[in-house]
Amino acid sequence: MNDFKLIRVERIEKNGKKELLIHNPTTLKLIGAGSQGSVFQLDEDICVKIYVNPNAATKEGKALEAAKDTHIVPRLYEVGPNYVIMEYLKGPILKDFLKGKQDIPESITEQIIMIRKELKRVGFIRIKTSIGHFVVIKGNVLKAIDHRWPHNE
Repeated sequence: MNDFKLIRVERIEKNGKKELLIHNPTTLKLIGAGSQGSVFQLDEDICVKIYVNPNAATKEGKALEAAKDTHIVPRLYEVGPNYVIMEYLKGPILKDFLKGKQDIPESITEQIIMIRKELKRVGFIRIKTSIGHFVVIKGNVLKAIDHRWPHNE
């Protein structure tokens, strides 16, 4: 499971645009990439996010820890110098879930509102609620992802 420590993620500028350069000498499956880093599946229920900036790993680890009792974020297992090991959420991001639908289901809207309230209650000041920051898991339950600033830091 420590193979992931061989993975390197860096941000480069190519033709005036920033993009991630991922060096993965392992057999771990890449399951997502964003502006801060890349996510790899470690096993059926666990993934690791490797960050470009180690400070971002620390901040997301603090965010997941601050919201751990809310059950609206992935479960946190470990924070390292440039990575966070967390629960692997099986399901599409909300953006993909909503494709082809005429309306947003009422239960989804209610969950977004509840998640915003819960994150605010536990001290988040920057709350991302775009449809790319939610995963729809079994039972059409939403979980929020990609949090980095849990408190006024």
